[in-house]
Amino acid sequence: MKFIEWIFGVLLLCSACEQNCVLENPLCEKWETLYVTRVELTDTATVLSIVACGRNGDCFNLEGDQQGEIYLFGRESGCKYKYRGSSDFEVGKCYVFGESGNVHMTLRFEPLLNEERAIDVITDRSEALCVRGVSLVVPNSLRHLPVCHLRGGG
Repeated sequence: MKFIEWIFGVLLLCSACEQNCVLENPLCEKWETLYVTRVELTDTATVLSIVACGRNGDCFNLEGDQQGEIYLFGRESGCKYKYRGSSDFEVGKCYVFGESGNVHMTLRFEPLLNEERAIDVITDRSEALCVRGVSLVVPNSLRHLPVCHLRGGG
């Protein structure tokens, strides 16, 4: 009986794992000011961790595209996935780059369709604030590599 309970627990865990996917440092075709460091895909949301890179003292804000929207564009489906907000970033607010030259933010969007293999992050009238071709697929050549964490020395 314990064996059957164990098998059921493993199957339940595996089914939960399939519904959530986290991609660290996904490949991107084109980015300038914004860099996507993490993509979390769930049944209820798509969450992007993004770093804006700039010079110390410069101001940074996101206003939305020509229609005033921030959204994800699905390359396969052609769908727009609406921005749902952020707990650590406010659209339209001016953020000043500190000494690190980075502003970190987490943006939430509608959940993606399963067919999406790449997305564009459309954030502003300026192409410098868009990220093109964020891959949602891990290349076969990287699937079996060990994960390494690097720390800088001071």
